[in-house]
Amino acid sequence: MKKFVCLMLVLSGFFCLSASAQTEALALYYKACGQASRGQVDSAFMSLADCVGRMDGSYSRRYYSSFVTAPQLRVLHGDRRWEQLREELRHKKHLFEDEHIRQVPYPRKASGVGAGQASGWHYDLEVDIDVAARTVAVKGWLDIGAGEGRVSMVLWRDSRINTVAVDGKDVGYMLDTAAKSPVPYIRDGSPLYVDMPPGGGRLWLDYVCVMGERDGWEQSFGDDWIELGYYAAWYPVPVEGVPHNSTAQIAVTIDDGYRVGGSGFVTEDEGVWRMSQSWGSFDNVITASPRLNTLTCGRGDSKAVIDYIDFPDAAADSALQVCGRIFDHYIRVCGQGGGYMKFLISSSEGVGGYSRKNYVSMMATSCDERLSVDMARQIGALWWNKAPSDSWHDWLNVSFAEFMTLCYIRDTLGDGVYADYVDAYREDTRRACPVWEVDRSSSKAYAVMHKKGALMLCDLDAEIGGKRTMEFVGEVCRAGITSTGQFLDFTHERLGRQWRTWFEKRLKE
Repeated sequence: MKKFVCLMLVLSGFFCLSASAQTEALALYYKACGQASRGQVDSAFMSLADCVGRMDGSYSRRYYSSFVTAPQLRVLHGDRRWEQLREELRHKKHLFEDEHIRQVPYPRKASGVGAGQASGWHYDLEVDIDVAARTVAVKGWLDIGAGEGRVSMVLWRDSRINTVAVDGKDVGYMLDTAAKSPVPYIRDGSPLYVDMPPGGGRLWLDYVCVMGERDGWEQSFGDDWIELGYYAAWYPVPVEGVPHNSTAQIAVTIDDGYRVGGSGFVTEDEGVWRMSQSWGSFDNVITASPRLNTLTCGRGDSKAVIDYIDFPDAAADSALQVCGRIFDHYIRVCGQGGGYMKFLISSSEGVGGYSRKNYVSMMATSCDERLSVDMARQIGALWWNKAPSDSWHDWLNVSFAEFMTLCYIRDTLGDGVYADYVDAYREDTRRACPVWEVDRSSSKAYAVMHKKGALMLCDLDAEIGGKRTMEFVGEVCRAGITSTGQFLDFTHERLGRQWRTWFEKRLKE
């Protein structure tokens, strides 16, 4: 027993030392970024050399992409010392992968079409936000489709329900505040059970959510900032599945002096803020602040709205110009089409870091490269959205949008930066499973679809030339292709049999 305890103490000390070494390595990395930004090239190289020397294989694998694509370190690129450090880090990464990731996990789930989404609900609600009282009063209709029997939902735990009725008749219900939330992401929610009559009907709800002082993702409530969405369950959220194709019409009233934004298209008329969300989504986000600002960019049928708070006006203007350039980039290749996209940008802690259909909440302090690239990626979804998003055919959406983002990087930042991103993507997917029939819900699917799929198009570009590749990409977009089989047939028709075979082989590698 004493030997076992001693062994455990030794191992514990080893892991502590290892973790400490990696923390020190990251501190040196950030130190080098700062030194390089100030033009202290030799000092930056000394810090990076120490950083790479301390990093173990696991951290080398995790941070290789950041190392290669960091804008602050570009002043070092082209120097022989940079290439040596890069190769040393790559070597460590490969040794770790070859030893520990020999068997590539391959979560597979064949599906010719989408897996099948839950029926969409429609919310038609009137919302009154009392800032001082920290309450959200809701009245309105909920269309949940045909059916009968008990319907299970989730609602904010501290809610006072006044009326639940179907077609004007009161029905039985229970808000079980003692029960655990049936949706893990909604920790402060409670099950709401409603007894629907035979044949179903329109559900009328009248309730008040007592939010209190909140500060968190999609559940913030204070004098300066309000952000309420799915995680706050201020509206009834279904338990059985998430209806990604739900729609909403929401009218919001709030204290004087507040501006309202949100995940839909928002207009204001005589103190009533109306949010229309006609596209399918699972979330209804309402934001409000006395300091909320809005800018709009349009190109033909394409429109981007930037809501921002705690973000410099000059940076917001720059972000608006970036949106215009991104629209021009997509229209030039894919033609008109586009649609509507909204960005919420803030530099405040706890705001940002999630995306919904046509809505992205981002955290940034300036209009830098990261923000521009993220915007290009999100705007790409306005063109690349034909394939079902709940099956592996979604690679047709995300891979092409990612490739177009890489092309935007090349057009705006140059061939060298484009090559760095491509190298980072190759290393990120070196031990990735095939795209073919990958389970879309798996955590492995993101890198596989976004990066591995985009690399196929990068390699096509290198083989047949940028002009021909862009013509092909534009044709694929305009063709409205919804499945891999259609894509392979289309490739055969436009590029020839050899390229159809090439794509199918790459998708299965």
